[in-house]
Amino acid sequence: MEPMEYTYTAGLLSLLQALAAGIALGLYYDAFRLLRRLFCFSTLSVAIQDILFWCSAAVGLFFVCLRWNAGVIRVYFVFFALLGWLLYLLTAGQLNFLVLDGVKKPFSRIFEKMHNAIIHIVERFYQKLK
Repeated sequence: MEPMEYTYTAGLLSLLQALAAGIALGLYYDAFRLLRRLFCFSTLSVAIQDILFWCSAAVGLFFVCLRWNAGVIRVYFVFFALLGWLLYLLTAGQLNFLVLDGVKKPFSRIFEKMHNAIIHIVERFYQKLK
């Protein structure tokens, strides 16, 4: 069996796939950032979320690298995936959060009303118990 020939076209395709994987990582990280914008987390919780993100992203990127590169792990693939992630965060990621900040206010009001209603129900229940 002959070894697979690695051409310039295959290298360019691999580079584009790495950038796409990086963009996917950016979208995945935005899910964590979205939760942080909507809810207040402690520093420890944020650290655990970051560890969870990086561990799952590393495993996911490893398997994507194996799948798209025919079982060969290439260092430049990881580099360009991280570059794609960074480019996403500095462009579309910023735009996502401009939109999110506009949408956040109505949702914050809804959450606040729900929170106040629950507190009111609990207080009334507690007063009836007395």
